[in-house]
Amino acid sequence: MHITNGRTKRDNTMSANAAKKPSEAPVICLGFDDGNYNSKIAGPNGSLFCCPSRGRHGQARTVSLGKKQPDIAEFKVGNKHFSAGAVDSESTMSDVYPVSELSRVISHHALYRAGFAGATLKIATGLPPRLFFKGDTVDPDQDYIKRKIDNLVGPCELLIASPEYPDTKKPFELTIVEHQVAAEGMVAYFHLLLEEMGGNTTKFHADRQYDPFGFIDFGGRTTDIVVVSNGAVDRARSKSIPHGMLEVREMVRSKIKEAYSLRDFSDAALDRAMTTGKARLFNVDHDVSEFIVSAKATVTSLIRDEVYRAFGDGSELSEVVSFGGACVDFERELRASPWFRHQRTADQPLYVNALGLYKFIKYIC
Repeated sequence: MHITNGRTKRDNTMSANAAKKPSEAPVICLGFDDGNYNSKIAGPNGSLFCCPSRGRHGQARTVSLGKKQPDIAEFKVGNKHFSAGAVDSESTMSDVYPVSELSRVISHHALYRAGFAGATLKIATGLPPRLFFKGDTVDPDQDYIKRKIDNLVGPCELLIASPEYPDTKKPFELTIVEHQVAAEGMVAYFHLLLEEMGGNTTKFHADRQYDPFGFIDFGGRTTDIVVVSNGAVDRARSKSIPHGMLEVREMVRSKIKEAYSLRDFSDAALDRAMTTGKARLFNVDHDVSEFIVSAKATVTSLIRDEVYRAFGDGSELSEVVSFGGACVDFERELRASPWFRHQRTADQPLYVNALGLYKFIKYIC
């Protein structure tokens, strides 16, 4: 079992705008899958939440002409201003992002949107195996992990609340009394083996504890291909590859700009195109569904080839489980041609990591 052994001290876990909580305040456990594409949160009583991972340096500088205000919040970290929510986002596609101030802002925005303003929290987040471990070893990269632990709980002052925050009467502060980080392949394994039966009752599927599993975690920036065997990540057969839904989006954006001689095509316009298959340009709708199908097919093929290299024919694996923030986006391609006869898409595939992280912080830490 690969986890960090470092815990944040209470003195260092509060945002700069947080007030101390009484010792009897209830502590809420959260699994927080703070991905490059979406932020997913799993909490008590089966509560689930998801919002896009979008933010940028600077103030939003938007003016609404209608009754509905956009989902935009503004924050201050040190002397820097940030905006999060419905903004044209800066890229989250780097190894620096999980330990960056931009990640902290986007995470705090997601926690506020999910309704945890004023709460006292124990949070688990994840890292892909290639960032969690040192090189090709099975040794956790404690320095990088500590940077991520410290980053989430650092100062993050809310300046302007989003209208999408559910309870504006609560103080906009977060008290994070513990933050743990786990390897993402392992948290899928935790979710598979630990079943909540209702109340405080859990069932541990001990008969499957040492079975070999293949996990395919379709993400925004990367797809993580992980083999867990004998209760540990098999580093020799596990990898992160630079192909995911953000790559599909950028392919589609590039195709639209090229086809219609555009200089720019915003995130909001791309969202609409990816959802409807149409791009509205110069007040005319254009069918871009072919671009989307082509981009997904290209990226799916790249991912499939890497999965075959890692899993072989999959015959030695107990099962192959697909999930992740982008799994639903690739569902049509996966259903059309399954890669293994014992491959399945997990229940609630978007939230598998978040649910595993929730069980990790609640039952294992």
